[in-house]
Amino acid sequence: MKRVTTVASLLALCSVGLMASAFAQPAKDMKDAAKDATKNAEKTAKDAANKAAQPAKDAAKAPNAEEAAMMEAWTKAATPGKMHERLAKGVGTWEGKCKSWMAPGATPEEWTCTSTVTSILGGRFTTNETKGMMSMGGPPMPFEGHGTAGYNNTTQKFESTWMDNMGTMTLFFTGTLDADGTTITTTAHFTDCITNKETHMKNVEKITGPDTMTLEMYAPGPDGKEFKMMEIAYTRKGGEKAGEKAKH
Repeated sequence: MKRVTTVASLLALCSVGLMASAFAQPAKDMKDAAKDATKNAEKTAKDAANKAAQPAKDAAKAPNAEEAAMMEAWTKAATPGKMHERLAKGVGTWEGKCKSWMAPGATPEEWTCTSTVTSILGGRFTTNETKGMMSMGGPPMPFEGHGTAGYNNTTQKFESTWMDNMGTMTLFFTGTLDADGTTITTTAHFTDCITNKETHMKNVEKITGPDTMTLEMYAPGPDGKEFKMMEIAYTRKGGEKAGEKAKH
């Protein structure tokens, strides 16, 4: 009898265990299903948010009308054009025969110089390095000068600078090209180091042939009228081909 009772007890325990497992399994499945549902809901919400945000992202990438106009203006200002090609015609090494006048009607002093013009910054500007032995009525003096030249697309003016070992100022020139494209005339305003008064200087650069050009400089005389204070007749070394080669 005792054995029967024991067996009955074991069977009862097994039944309880099976019933517990039976009840526990659906609960576990329901928990997993809830987790999956939560993940799916989160993914759906995230996808919807990304989809809603995409037009805003696309709009941020595309410039509006104002930004497009700004970009067009900047591109126009930054792109070299025909006037920069005109500047490039001066590229090369030039031998110069110089004449300078200390006063209107004076006998000119004569000397020579060498100017090397180089294209820089993608053809937007040129630099000028000039050296020589300048004569100003006394013993010849070593002369060295440095200049830059460019064309401002925005103001539609030629702009240049000049500095040399004869002073400590920088001259800033602006000017235009004549109708036939041969002559650039620029003017700089500055303070005269002797009179301490405002004055000006005018440069006239003219192409006279494939490998020749002249540079004339004018300034006010004692009577206030402009006179030619310097003239340089240039010949390019190596000819036009040398100038073309120097551009690259």
